[in-house]
Amino acid sequence: MGGMDDDKDEQPPFRWNRQAVFMLVLCMFAMALPLGGVVWSLRGYLTAQQRIAAEAMASPTPAKPAVDTVSLEKSLERVSDEQFASTVTLKEDGTSLELTVAPGDMAARAARIGELAKDAGGSALDMSDPEAKSRRLMVQVAASRLDLLKRAIRGERVDFSAIPAGAETQMLEVELRAP
Repeated sequence: MGGMDDDKDEQPPFRWNRQAVFMLVLCMFAMALPLGGVVWSLRGYLTAQQRIAAEAMASPTPAKPAVDTVSLEKSLERVSDEQFASTVTLKEDGTSLELTVAPGDMAARAARIGELAKDAGGSALDMSDPEAKSRRLMVQVAASRLDLLKRAIRGERVDFSAIPAGAETQMLEVELRAP
């Protein structure tokens, strides 16, 4: 049953000609373009990494030591206590202190007393005008820690955690005066 259709199914043998070479070159170019982009990007990345490594080797940065915040805080407190040293006069009744402080150190000393009151588990309220020549602070603290607070305001080193804070509180009036 051979018919005319059997003759049309047969393919002629492949022969290289100008069109075949053109198609081969076009396909190779289409495949080489993305592959070349990948190679070019990889080469740029690797040279950048080598440059960074060379710079790091040329100027090594020493590792920063860990900061000991506790000893730094204690050192700063000691320096501030020495810096803001003043004469302290305790009034007769025991519930008020009078400090002689240089006029330029008045605000810093008032802030330091506020910090000491917080450390003692209490609070301090500045009752005076910030521009005034003297300042008056009202400090409320646990009665059990009042003596420790007075000593701390005088500049002594105290540990407020040594004495537990009781429920009973007491007021202390602190007056800062210029000499």
